[in-house]
Amino acid sequence: TPGAHALHADAQPGCVRDVCELSGAIPKICDMTARKRHLHSIIVGDQNVDVASGGQHGGAAILGRPARVAALVPHTDHDKLDNAVRLAAEHGHRDVLEVLITDNEALRDSALGKASSHGRLDFVRWLLEDLKADLHAKLTYADKTALHFAAYGGHAEVAAYLIAQGADVNAKDKDDAMPLHDAARGKHPAVVEVL
Repeated sequence: TPGAHALHADAQPGCVRDVCELSGAIPKICDMTARKRHLHSIIVGDQNVDVASGGQHGGAAILGRPARVAALVPHTDHDKLDNAVRLAAEHGHRDVLEVLITDNEALRDSALGKASSHGRLDFVRWLLEDLKADLHAKLTYADKTALHFAAYGGHAEVAAYLIAQGADVNAKDKDDAMPLHDAARGKHPAVVEVL
């Protein structure tokens, strides 16, 4: 683009090469916050994505950018990766989920909980049948299972599938709540029926 800064010219979709070096050499983008914000917009390929929408991985996960997520994975802590798993499941980006959970059993189990929470039966099946996620894994600080999440989210079809696969309807979380309690708390009579 005529008049575009070199950083913008180098930042074509899918290309994050030399961005940090270039941004470090540019006086207008010398503070760390501006550099992170600019790098984020390049990675997600959208200048209008809010940095607070899940950070670099979150933005790329929301937009379904598996190559960009893959480039970031080695440099990111578990909590941010877990957030990206949530966003990819919520927005239906299986290819991004695949990048995030490859060779990471903990994230695979987390993805099962998040897919159940969002009623993504297609992802739940894939995670259990193909990737062998742990149906009985206790997730989050509250020790909830995928069935707890499906129940609270009101996803009767997901709950029925999890039960058919052997999910424990009497599994208790940290507060001794079972999936039935979560379905009732979420006001989901169809899930209560399934349970």
